[in-house]
Amino acid sequence: MTNNYYQIYKNKVLMLVETIVIKSVDTVNGLNQLVTDTALMTGSTPVDFLNPRSWKYYLNISGQYHPTDTPMHIISLDTLEQIEFNKENLKLHLATAKGYRFGTREYKILVNQYPQQEMLIKGILNPVDIDKAIIASDGAILGYPTDLVEVNEYSLISNLQKWIDGYRIRWVNQQFSVSDSLYPATSLGIMYLNLALVIMNLRLEACKTNEAHSYHVHQYLESHGLLDISVVNMTTAQSLFFYRNIAYIERNSGKREIFDWLVQNVMTVRGLPIAEYVMKHSTENQLQSLKPDLLFQKRPLNSLYGKDKATIFSLDQIVSKEDTIAPGNAKYRVDEIDNIHEVMENSVSNVVLTKLLESSVIDDSNSASYNLNDILLNHWIYLSSVGIYKAFVTIKNPKTGEALSLSAAEAFVLAWYAFCNSININPPTIPKIFAKKVQRVISPAALNHKGIVSNVADIDDIMSIADSKLVPRSIAEQALSMQPEIDQVISTQAFYELCVEIFNAGQMQWGLICSQQHNVGRAMTHAMVSRIYSDNVCTFTDGEVTYSDWFAARNIDIAGVTQAELGALYINLVNQATGLALNTSTSLKTMQSAMISIMKQLCSYSVQFITDINTSSIKKIEWTAQRVGDVATTASQHSFISDMASGINSANSILHESFQDILDMGIKFNHLGNSEKNAISLDIGKFFDNGALTNVFKASVNISRVGARPIMPNIVIPKGITPLLGIDGYLSLTLAQQQGLKDIYGNKTVVQ
Repeated sequence: MTNNYYQIYKNKVLMLVETIVIKSVDTVNGLNQLVTDTALMTGSTPVDFLNPRSWKYYLNISGQYHPTDTPMHIISLDTLEQIEFNKENLKLHLATAKGYRFGTREYKILVNQYPQQEMLIKGILNPVDIDKAIIASDGAILGYPTDLVEVNEYSLISNLQKWIDGYRIRWVNQQFSVSDSLYPATSLGIMYLNLALVIMNLRLEACKTNEAHSYHVHQYLESHGLLDISVVNMTTAQSLFFYRNIAYIERNSGKREIFDWLVQNVMTVRGLPIAEYVMKHSTENQLQSLKPDLLFQKRPLNSLYGKDKATIFSLDQIVSKEDTIAPGNAKYRVDEIDNIHEVMENSVSNVVLTKLLESSVIDDSNSASYNLNDILLNHWIYLSSVGIYKAFVTIKNPKTGEALSLSAAEAFVLAWYAFCNSININPPTIPKIFAKKVQRVISPAALNHKGIVSNVADIDDIMSIADSKLVPRSIAEQALSMQPEIDQVISTQAFYELCVEIFNAGQMQWGLICSQQHNVGRAMTHAMVSRIYSDNVCTFTDGEVTYSDWFAARNIDIAGVTQAELGALYINLVNQATGLALNTSTSLKTMQSAMISIMKQLCSYSVQFITDINTSSIKKIEWTAQRVGDVATTASQHSFISDMASGINSANSILHESFQDILDMGIKFNHLGNSEKNAISLDIGKFFDNGALTNVFKASVNISRVGARPIMPNIVIPKGITPLLGIDGYLSLTLAQQQGLKDIYGNKTVVQ
């Protein structure tokens, strides 16, 4: 196994050497001389020495054809049509670009067909910036495939550049080029021969640093007993952490500080919760039983555990959790449960760590209201049926083993047949299929397929079903802001990326809906967003066609294929046609299993781990919250004037000071609405009569009016006495006056 890893590592180093682009002025001049000689012999266009952008060397390394180059044509692996091999087409035909990467079978076939144009082929696959290439110095590294240099190898290329510069200073003698025409080629070839060893030595020098290559890191960790599956599922940061600290962790295994360290760097950094169970004695019923009850408390060890409803467990519940840890635990539990209870019940300490740890995770990766799998399936059905999704997929016939190249539409027809027959249903004809919630935003270039000209959603269209008073146009603009434009889709990778964009837009739109709290406005926003999508009945044949005729027309023979093989064929077709096969990702369950295996290996041997994760997707149900619409709101306040003076002018001043805060509040309310319609009024009423207080006033505030009105009956008080309508003022009134008072609702304050 180690030798296999080393061979893979060595092959990648050689691939980097063969694809790295190092500027060579000698090569520039040599190719210019070749073009000049060719022009003299054939009468073609000579070299324009004043325009480096037209030189063959710079054009080829930037992925462009020179007039002396022969156009290359290939069969697209995406659409099975013939296309020109250039960088523009490879940007569209993503599967073709991947299939023609350096070193692949298709690449070697193409080089054999055009042996004089390998530099151009490499330039098309990995083009460099032509302007940077022109101004770069001789011997400068112009480009390389970025996937062959790891993200943490910050200084590898710069160190390699230093070695190249040193090599050229020490070994390259330009004088020899005058007498020996092959000297530049020989010197350049010797330098490239040394590059592989230089790269490997530079990576050896980077060992025990944060720039160590993954090959050295993985080999080191595996030499310390970490399983391959654990190392592969580590992030770069995690692998470098263990690369630095594995020896220290092994020497101090079992210490609490090491355990906390592992919890942080293994579980927490990957978003995985972990908790411990602690046994406690409960004395609540001890007066009756004379013995404590056993309780097991679940305590989180990191902040990722939410507030569980169940944090207290019984002994039976705890030991039941351990049934799957080892064979025979379930039977052992029945026989030993009483002994376990007695030992814990008689424990000297009333708090005991059980060394039972649990990681309980809810995987909601496929729990969106409009999840990615639904988007992939429905858009595969619809876009292939109308001719927009034109990619081809290649699979093997499960019976004969021959390769079958099918269009996206044909792949779905076969997938439907395989699925139905795998569950013992044999459809006689190719049915019409219902595709739901398919995006309607389609580019004009794609509108010429089967009458879908009207199937376009724009801002005016989706706003047509909403009231602009409740749903502003800006919400419609935001709803469509992330929506991708659907044009011709000619590769499975492009189809998958398109569906991911639709998924992200759907998540944003769902958040937009949930942010609307007006009951009618929310409903209109939901309807408006739904109008971006459509439901469609899709047909794949003209008229009714039987499956037997369909298979015969394509020379496909699957007679005698078992149900299990058809089920596998269906899954393979789905993965290939939707792009899932090209975009695999580690599941949460796999990651949790890998991280727990690391914890088991590096923690104390007596610690036990149990895991819990849902195996099926969780469907989110919208919260049925009550939402209100336009509700008229009023507010009021009453105030008593405690410092009176004779005269209406003094009364006005006192009233102004007492109600100033309320008036300010009314003004603020009016600014929320239409200030022209919501005028503020002040009703003073009759305030004084012959120098005696005759009314006490209430100030009221609502959105459209601020006013003051009397709320109490007349209370005659001798002139010069200040009324304080607190408890003292109230007690100073006569019984008749007290019984005559009313509250702000008009009710008497004293019940007779």
